[in-house]
Amino acid sequence: MPQSTFVVTSTEYIDLFHPGAVNTNMWSLGTIVAGSSKVNLDRCIGAFDVFGAAAAGRPLALTDAITAADLILNCGAILGPSAWPASIERLTRADWDAASGDWNNYKTASAWTTAGGDIATPPAAVGFTSPSALGDITIGGLLTFVIDAITNRGGKLLLRLRANDESTSAGTKWASFRADPALTVAPRLRVTYIAAEPVPIARPAAGTLPGDRASPISRADPAARPAKWQARGE
Repeated sequence: MPQSTFVVTSTEYIDLFHPGAVNTNMWSLGTIVAGSSKVNLDRCIGAFDVFGAAAAGRPLALTDAITAADLILNCGAILGPSAWPASIERLTRADWDAASGDWNNYKTASAWTTAGGDIATPPAAVGFTSPSALGDITIGGLLTFVIDAITNRGGKLLLRLRANDESTSAGTKWASFRADPALTVAPRLRVTYIAAEPVPIARPAAGTLPGDRASPISRADPAARPAKWQARGE
């Protein structure tokens, strides 16, 4: 089946302990604890456009039947234990601005309803396990996210990633991902689909369109022809 791959169009990570910082072109996920104090609590935000230009394949269409969708990330650093549970959720602020958004605001002077990013369902959150090694990590299960983006959001897919356990007692459990959209290893959304077949056009019957030759007319039954005139006097 055909596939299309889309690179993240805008991206940042937000940090509870540095709430005014704007951190674009990198994703940082999880918590860092120094001594007994937490010094970082990071979440990732990114946007994709499945109706926009594709890095591989073509833009999706309303008529495509989506069969699978994966998020591909490239991990550049891991601190503390690996393979801890995390979640992908749908971000609700369509006008989120990566250049000015932070932990408290989704854009300049516009506060999130809940600090740290507004989310909602459907679709339901997708769980995944943080990377245990550097390099690419593929997270499956985003089929419903892509279908929702196509049918309800003009092809725009906004995601928030967070560690499931952000408590202080959890200690350091942190990973970073390369997220600069200019890089080939930036977050990528890979979508598998079935392209709809064009509906066949039925050919109208002959003689029903202007310029068509008229349908042939059957000859009259010889028995119905008038008899020849008999010679005079006969």
